[in-house]
Amino acid sequence: LNKVTMYRLMLYFLLVLLVVAIIFSVLGILSHGALDIFQQAVFLVVICWSINKLLARLFKIKPNPESALITGLILTLIIGPVSILSGWLTLLVAAFFAMASKYFLVIKKSHIFNPAAFGVVAVALVLNEPASWWIGSATMFPFILAGGLLVVYKIRRAHLVAGFLGVYVGLLILNTLFVQAGELQSVYLLLRNLFIFSPLIFFVGVMLIEPLTSPKTWLNQVYFGALIGLALFALPRMAAGIIFFPLELSLLVGNIFSRLTSDNSRQTLVLRRKEILTEDIIGFWFEPTRPPIFNSGQFLEYTLPHRRSDSRGARRYFTIASSPTEKEILLTTKFSHQGSSFKNALRHLKLEQEIVASEVAGDFVLPQDQSIKLIFIAGGIGITPFRSMIKYLLDSGAKRDIVLFYAARTVNDLVFKDLFDQAETKLGLKNVYILSEIDKVPANWKGETGLIDAAMIQQKIPDFKARTFYVSGPEPLVREIEKMLALLGLSSQQIKRDYFPGYE
Repeated sequence: LNKVTMYRLMLYFLLVLLVVAIIFSVLGILSHGALDIFQQAVFLVVICWSINKLLARLFKIKPNPESALITGLILTLIIGPVSILSGWLTLLVAAFFAMASKYFLVIKKSHIFNPAAFGVVAVALVLNEPASWWIGSATMFPFILAGGLLVVYKIRRAHLVAGFLGVYVGLLILNTLFVQAGELQSVYLLLRNLFIFSPLIFFVGVMLIEPLTSPKTWLNQVYFGALIGLALFALPRMAAGIIFFPLELSLLVGNIFSRLTSDNSRQTLVLRRKEILTEDIIGFWFEPTRPPIFNSGQFLEYTLPHRRSDSRGARRYFTIASSPTEKEILLTTKFSHQGSSFKNALRHLKLEQEIVASEVAGDFVLPQDQSIKLIFIAGGIGITPFRSMIKYLLDSGAKRDIVLFYAARTVNDLVFKDLFDQAETKLGLKNVYILSEIDKVPANWKGETGLIDAAMIQQKIPDFKARTFYVSGPEPLVREIEKMLALLGLSSQQIKRDYFPGYE
């Protein structure tokens, strides 16, 4: 899953559902017309892509084709299916309002509402034709469940889903048992119909968890899911016979909450300089149109449309390696010989060229209580959030009890070492450098060699059990460090992690 972006995974997931639905319709397993589904899909995808490109040119924004394709496919799977000859207006209105909402209903260049949900609500209001959500059926259930689980696992939004299902399903069960005086058999039938014979799982795995219109922090994501669950339960009962599109409307209510509690602003960054840090690590210094508000350790989502995009797409998350005290944004990343198309486009980005950044997010930040003792563990490119934190401490003059374990292959791979050595002198930061390629260790090396292990931590930091650990690096390393710390008796509350997918 690390080799494909969330957006590309979603695109593949929706295409699989479409193909399976067409095949099942041909075989008579689904009652819908296979030709209607196919024609509807082509029409909606083409119209969404065209409107998206036209509006992007009008607003002078680089379009992201993946977004338009995903919206077109979602609309295909929840509208109709209708014949193009008789239902073209319905499809056109849905596509237009879905794509237009991304450009007209915006705050700080970032759209507020889930485009597909807004499109079908618009059709229901303008043409009095609510979405059928035809994809929700027992026949399609196994495919929807499998794909939905993959997507939720990929973007780690299980807590958001749990918040939604916990509130919505919990209220339905309580209503069945106490309001309707039902029995356990009634609850069983309710749950079976809800999960297997309805579009609920598709709604959860495709629309509820959409990153751009949901909150960015863990707790707000739980609240977001819970609010939508409450709205989905309450709206049909508050306006029975009037609200006939509760799924879509409850999601739009949640989108408003997300915007009120999150800064999803989008802005253009201009590349001012490149900094060659090692043979394969480059720092990109971007000038923002306005200084973003962030805490050290947080990240941004970058969008860089480019030709011949591979399976990892045109979007990527990178930690902000610069400090909030610096005027420019530093993006530092590692390149390989067979890198992704995004990385290749980034590497060849020229000075004065632009990239779009949005969604300042992340909980991997310094604790507010400055008395808490910390241990930073960084592997390779995982040093970037610590560069931001330590630079901030240097600029602000704040002293904290911090020990940095920094593991790299060779001494030349220890990027930002001068900054950490400066912090050691001025702030009392304790640095432990570790080189893994023992045959390349210089003769005058005064640090450690090998791998970070329990013995090294116990030897260097006797009071390690009284500290909070911040672990950052490639995902396999982060997971191994987590296991090691658990065996040393550290609780999960003492470990904060920030992993970098795709780096082995």
